[in-house]
This record gives sequence, structure tokens and C-alpha cells, in this order.
Amino acid sequence: MCKASPWRVVVLSIVLLALGVPAPTAQPASWPSMVVRVGFPPGTDLAALARGLDVWEVHRSEGFLVAAVDPGQWADLEARGFVLELDEARSARLDRPLVLLPGQTSGIPSFPCYRTVEETYASMEGLVSAHPGLASWVDIGDSWEKVTAGGNPGYDLRVLVLTNSAHPGA
Repeated sequence: MCKASPWRVVVLSIVLLALGVPAPTAQPASWPSMVVRVGFPPGTDLAALARGLDVWEVHRSEGFLVAAVDPGQWADLEARGFVLELDEARSARLDRPLVLLPGQTSGIPSFPCYRTVEETYASMEGLVSAHPGLASWVDIGDSWEKVTAGGNPGYDLRVLVLTNSAHPGA
């Protein structure tokens, strides 16, 4: 195996910086998932790059996308020649435990404006009870978590059907 001379590495780094490609960042071993900027050259097949990734943002003109990745995805992207830059602030928020905010009595912990699944289901059941001629609550299957052993208990997948059964038609 041949090693690049230190001068080649320095020159390559300068060229990449001049092109606006972020410098590579060492993969942190302590995070199970992290948020990264993935630099890509012009002409990259973004659909192929994004396949299997949790892409949050794409900045075509700047030549990078932002995605949540696990250590295996990090290693795969580096092996394919992509330059990764860790977004430490977003990564730290990604895996932090969610806690109720002071005074929060409902909603998702840390996000009181969003209802939990249970709160949403209770609201929909209330609509169906109050308006049985207009609404029905239908179970269409199980969530992935519910059918996968060893994880979270999961949920029934439910659909709120709105129709006026007193006036059938198209």
C-alpha cells in the first residue's frame, strides 16, 4: 500500500477548502447516531447518495446535505469517498432525553405543542363519539414497532374517515 506524502495531503486539503468542501471530521465513537454534513461534488446522483439516509436538508448550490447517520452509515459514506463534517450541536440534541417542560401537562415531552399518539387517538375517538354519522375510526394495521419484537410496544395504525353517511354519493 502506498502512503501519500505529507505535502500531497496538505495540497489536497487546500484544494478541497478552496472548492468549499468541508474538512473531514473524525467519527465520534460515543454517539449511536449523529447529524452530519455530507459534502458532494457537482453531478452527484443525490437519489443514490440519499438512499437509506435520514436526510434533513439538501444544499445543492453549496454542495452538501445534512443527514442523521449511525456509525455504519458514517463508515459507508467515507468509504464511498464523501467528506463528512459532524454537526455537534444538532447531534447533541438528537439523542438527548425528552423531559416535560416546567408547567407542561400534555403533549410530547419538550414539545408541548405536539400531541402524543395517545392524545391524538383520544381526540379522534371523541370526534367519532360526538359525530357518528360523519366520522369513523378505522384500524388499518399495526406499526412497525408493534410487529417487531424486542423494541417499543408500538401502536395500531388508525385512520379517521370523514363522510356524511346521511347523504351517500360520489
